Amino acid sequence: MKAAEGWKTLTFIIGLALYGTGALMWMGILRLFPLSFAFPIAAGALVVGTTLIGIFFLHETVSVWHLSGSLFIIAGIALIASKL
Repeated sequence: MKAAEGWKTLTFIIGLALYGTGALMWMGILRLFPLSFAFPIAAGALVVGTTLIGIFFLHETVSVWHLSGSLFIIAGIALIASKL
């Protein structure tokens, strides 16, 4: 939506639709799971997903520290999910 030249453009409408879809999905997730369970998973998945997109699509270089941090996040998500 930030890249749109105005509020009547196609890019703005697509951005608004995707934003609304994400908000509805988040409300649906919160109806199924408590916030203390859903938020750490969503935040961790965002960090790991952003790192993977950077590696595969933007050809960014990632250090061992980034990879080990991502592995710790994945392990934390697995621990939280195992308590459900």
